[in-house]
Amino acid sequence: MQWRKEILNRHAAFLLKNDITAGIRKDAQLPEIFQLVRPGEACLFKEVTPLEAYSLLRKATAYNLRCLCLSKLSQETIHKEYGITEGEIIDVGFEKRKGGFEPTDFTALTKVVARFLSSADGMIVLLDCLDQIKFGGGFRSMMGFLENIVMLTKENRGILLITLPSGMFEKTEIETIEMKLKAR
Repeated sequence: MQWRKEILNRHAAFLLKNDITAGIRKDAQLPEIFQLVRPGEACLFKEVTPLEAYSLLRKATAYNLRCLCLSKLSQETIHKEYGITEGEIIDVGFEKRKGGFEPTDFTALTKVVARFLSSADGMIVLLDCLDQIKFGGGFRSMMGFLENIVMLTKENRGILLITLPSGMFEKTEIETIEMKLKAR
C-alpha cells in the first residue's frame, strides 16, 4: 500500500484533473480528498468561519495539490488559524496590503484565477471573499465574476471551493448561487 500512497502524493493533480480516480473501485480506500472533489466542479460551504473549506484544502495540500486562495483573511491568519502553509494566497479586500486586490477589480482577479488554473499543476481555487466582492460591486457583479470563475474551473478541470458566510447573504442570494453552481 506504500506504493499507492507514493503515487497519489506524486501524481494527485494529474489523477484528479483526468478523473482517473473516478474509475477506481470503491473498496480501494482512496484518501478522503479523492472522494470529496471532482474536476470541473465547485463545492459550496455555508459557514460563518471557513473551517470546513480550509480543512478540505489542507487535506488537498497534503497530496501536493497546488492551491490558490482568494481570501479576505491575511496570509498570517490563514497560516496560523487554518494550517495552510502551501499554495498561493491573494488578499482580496478594502485594506491595502502588498500584493492584494480590490474586491471590485474583477478583471485582475479573473486573470489571476485563469493563470493559475491554466498552469499544468494549478488545481484548487478557494474563494472566501465573495462577501467582500458583493459588498464592493453588488450582487449582480459578484454573480458575473463567479460565473466566470466557475467557467474557468470547468474548462481547466480544476476544483473550486467557495465559502458563503450566511449572515452576509440573503436567502434568495444563496439560492441563486446554488442554482448557478448546479446548472454547470
